Amino acid sequence: MKANSKSMQKYDEEELEILRNLEAGTLKPVDDFKKIMKTHRLVAESTLNKINNKSTGE
Repeated sequence: MKANSKSMQKYDEEELEILRNLEAGTLKPVDDFKKIMKTHRLVAESTLNKINNKSTGE
């Protein structure tokens, strides 16, 4: 999949940049991926819990 094909028009500039870097082979793996994902997951869960509590009046 090429980043500059007509089917890519639905992507925003950041997504296109990621695709271009993927195609160029310049993306690098993250060393502490599991730790970062755990942190992001906890933050996302906390945010969703706050939203749900506000909508239910708790």
